Amino acid sequence: MEVLLLLRDKASHAVRLLNPLTGTLTQFPPITIELGVMHTAWTERLLLILRIIYAGISDETSPMTVVLMMRGVVSFMSYAKAGDTRWALLSNNLYGHIQYTSVSTLEGRVYLATYEGNIDQVRIRPDPWLVPVVMDQPFDPFGGNVVSYLVPADDHQWHRGMLVVRHYSSLRYLSVAERRKMKRRKKTDAIRVESDYRPKRWHLIQVLEVDLARERLVPVEGIGLTASIARCSSGS
Repeated sequence: MEVLLLLRDKASHAVRLLNPLTGTLTQFPPITIELGVMHTAWTERLLLILRIIYAGISDETSPMTVVLMMRGVVSFMSYAKAGDTRWALLSNNLYGHIQYTSVSTLEGRVYLATYEGNIDQVRIRPDPWLVPVVMDQPFDPFGGNVVSYLVPADDHQWHRGMLVVRHYSSLRYLSVAERRKMKRRKKTDAIRVESDYRPKRWHLIQVLEVDLARERLVPVEGIGLTASIARCSSGS
């Protein structure tokens, strides 16, 4: 498995991709305010956003395409290949209507997770686009009740797939039936964690496998029991 590092020079805003094993540096377009002014798709609101939050690499193209998630006043996705003169924006994520928490690369494809745990894939060919993969997770209209993170699962059990680690600070955005289901899951696939800043206030952490073939999230059974054993072992 090849490991690559994305570097950004603070002074020149130059972006380079480093192979730490070979020392090879691949040049990418710089990210500057001047570039934003030149790019017809970028608006005044987007010029303030120069902070890279996550990066992923897609091998759908040759040379490979680097995908960046940037966040500030709004969030947006941009992409470029080596030799391009500027970063382009994914046209269906220009104004940050969908907020993403994390990015993961699997088998040369780039995936993103929303706060609720829905999964989108960045398709580079034939035209760059965000394609829904998992879209059945309950929507949080209030915001702040749930945060989901997409992480690689480098383990034989999940065949180098992906997991979603979801933290519930509150279940109030769920329907009554969904709340009952979550309470039943506390003993099987959810970890109950006490809040550090609010005594006797419990949060839930859930781990789910991303089933790309069936386009759904599958709860990892037994995670609650495993966590309980781990806590007892650490306490003893």
